Amino acid sequence: MIEIIPAIIPKSYDDMEMRVASLEDSASTIQIDITDGVCVPSTSWPYNVASHTDIALPNNKDIFYEIDLMVAHPFDAVSDWMDVGARRFIFHDYSEELFSTITTLHENDCEVGIAIQADTSFDIFRKFLLHIDIIQCMGIARIGFQGQDFDARILTTIASLKEEWDGVISVDGSVNKETCVSLIESGATRLVVGSAIFSTDNPKEAFLEIQAKCGE
Repeated sequence: MIEIIPAIIPKSYDDMEMRVASLEDSASTIQIDITDGVCVPSTSWPYNVASHTDIALPNNKDIFYEIDLMVAHPFDAVSDWMDVGARRFIFHDYSEELFSTITTLHENDCEVGIAIQADTSFDIFRKFLLHIDIIQCMGIARIGFQGQDFDARILTTIASLKEEWDGVISVDGSVNKETCVSLIESGATRLVVGSAIFSTDNPKEAFLEIQAKCGE
């Protein structure tokens, strides 16, 4: 079974809350994409307001939240997100500090993933493979933005990764009803969907349609 995970780049807390509510009784996991305008050019809540330390997640006991931290200092941000209930984290930083962060997160029953792009050398992140739960392959060349063209090179990356690693292979970026089949055939086991859901008039209906086509 392929899990379909909606992705939200929140403009504000209210925007995030509204988008989460639009998927009530349908999605069980939602990814919140956090961008700071430094790690990537785009800036999301809570970094787009003056006091960005006051964070929260919509209080929905049925939702499992994963946080994709596209920020300059991701390891410093982890404890705040854990405090508000996040239990899965995706990092784009492969520095040595990731090892200690992985240990802390696993001690707190959290899952850890790293994100890679089509042109990321396996040598850069191979040392982390025995310590992480997820690899998130980016289906777009320019991260931090939704609605971009599909980077077909990621199909080769997924297939090569599948030969080396038997953990969860997630794909985020330009995932939709047209691309999901080839992603699954290449070896993806989890799909993160953003604009294909939230650019529609009915996000719940769009999510269920993608789940029906790509989730099996």
